[in-house]
Amino acid sequence: MKLSRYPETLAVVKLPPGAEVPDWAESSSIFSITATATETSIVCAARSVPRKSVHQRPFTAFEVQGPLDFALTGVLARLLAPLADAEVSVFTLSTYDTDWILVPGVAFDRSCNRVGYGAGYYDRFLPRTRPGVPAVAVAFAMQMVPDVPAGGTDRRVDAIVTEVEVIRCGH
Repeated sequence: MKLSRYPETLAVVKLPPGAEVPDWAESSSIFSITATATETSIVCAARSVPRKSVHQRPFTAFEVQGPLDFALTGVLARLLAPLADAEVSVFTLSTYDTDWILVPGVAFDRSCNRVGYGAGYYDRFLPRTRPGVPAVAVAFAMQMVPDVPAGGTDRRVDAIVTEVEVIRCGH
């Protein structure tokens, strides 16, 4: 199975049951409306979501390249197990042809500190890599923040590559 990452940052928005789709709800990569008797949920571009709305963001979307046969079993289980082991939360949805996995974003600062998912997975993994192999993070410029608090066990990356710049950090 192959995954395709979409560059747009997404949000999952909760609306009241039977709500009309708001004018601000749009997206260039994925747009989904799910309505039940108790709520309406929208997956859309995070840039458009009003701050006062009930929502979660940022999410990055990964498409399972399809079309997938409806008879296939265990597709999401195989893809999500490593994320669950690393304690990374996800939001999934499906279209007729494929499945989508949305993962929460992380943040970085110019000193190459990073906010992970809170489980310490990379902090434990990075010291086990071969000496001299750089740890490079790929991020969007919008994930850069002025300061990331770092503790004694937090590991910095050696460089951050965004769509607008490469940040190199000597340790």
